[in-house]
Amino acid sequence: MGGSSPVVDPQGNVYVASADGYNLGAGQPYDDSDAVLELSPAMHLKSIFYLNDWQQLSGDDLDLGTSDPVLVDGFVFQVGKTDTAYLLRQGHLGGKNGEVASLPVCHGDPDGGHAVMGSVNAAGMVSVQEQISVTEALIRLRAFAFSHDRLLAEVAGDVVARRLRLG
Repeated sequence: MGGSSPVVDPQGNVYVASADGYNLGAGQPYDDSDAVLELSPAMHLKSIFYLNDWQQLSGDDLDLGTSDPVLVDGFVFQVGKTDTAYLLRQGHLGGKNGEVASLPVCHGDPDGGHAVMGSVNAAGMVSVQEQISVTEALIRLRAFAFSHDRLLAEVAGDVVARRLRLG
């Protein structure tokens, strides 16, 4: 696991994002690196999501597992060092290139601290809840923070902790 923590759903399934493996050259079999994995309560692999270019991501140190997966209304939201957010179906992560949607969400290394990741995770949650783009969700988060004279990181923390729902 590259710096992220596992997340457990109400049924006891565990979601974890993995970091880089090793780029051993052409012909290397897939090694569960740069992925989101769903494990059963008994820790058996149930489903997985990974990108076709996993080997290149590993070689370039572009971990998908930089942040924690976020579970929202039947979806899993994941963002890594490529600055792209992936929306996956909870219970069936989609396999190779099987995301429901993907979108560039930030510029620079997204593991730059809790303020950055909290905002990105909150935007993913608001995006799914309100059926809007991640960009629009970030705008709404910023607008709410401004209009309530609060820091964006505080608002994002409340959204992620489910103390606040925008919309």
